[in-house]
Amino acid sequence: MITNRERTYSSAAFQMENPGIFYQFKLWKTPSEPMFGLVKKGSRALASINAGDILTMTYYFQDKTMPTERRVTRVKSITDGNDLGYKDHFVIALDLDSIEN
Repeated sequence: MITNRERTYSSAAFQMENPGIFYQFKLWKTPSEPMFGLVKKGSRALASINAGDILTMTYYFQDKTMPTERRVTRVKSITDGNDLGYKDHFVIALDLDSIEN
């Protein structure tokens, strides 16, 4: 869960290269990385994103009564998760602040 502007995001989704196909992932945070998602190695979603990409993502709140938010998001980095304890996954670091400020 990611707290942002007094709200808690639980997941995010982006549209893949094929129109109408979306990839949704749970949001995580660590002291060194404030917002990231995990994508399984071999996922078709990896072909649709690169470090540095600017995407419009849909953010879902922990509180399901809250409407989703669409926000412009920068993909900060894509890192092999094995080194960070996320076996067979890539860590997709996301940034909202540098886009909106």
